[in-house]
Amino acid sequence: DEQVQFAAYKQFCDSTSAEKKAAIEEESEQITVLSADIQKDDAFAKKMAKEISGHEEDVSNWEGDQKSATKVRESEKAEYKAMHKDYTESVDALNRAIAVLKEQAHDRAQATSLVQLASLQ
Repeated sequence: DEQVQFAAYKQFCDSTSAEKKAAIEEESEQITVLSADIQKDDAFAKKMAKEISGHEEDVSNWEGDQKSATKVRESEKAEYKAMHKDYTESVDALNRAIAVLKEQAHDRAQATSLVQLASLQ
């Protein structure tokens, strides 16, 4: 009876041992594949980190450009407002002058005015 049990146990150990060896071999191959994937992904991550760094530098430069362009636009806006105010005041003054001249417009003899000018010379 003991020999039967031992034979069954030996049979179990032999079959389990073969299964475990195959499983270990399969998992070792999987470890190799995953290690290669990790190395590839690490290289990719380093490459992307470099690109991100370059993009961050670009963004920083663009933000600086935007700030300086904004300052230029603000000064140009102030110049425009001053010029617009000046022109508006000038046009308003001209309109008032035209209105005054129109109020004073009445018939004047052109011929006598020209004679008077000729006699002054």
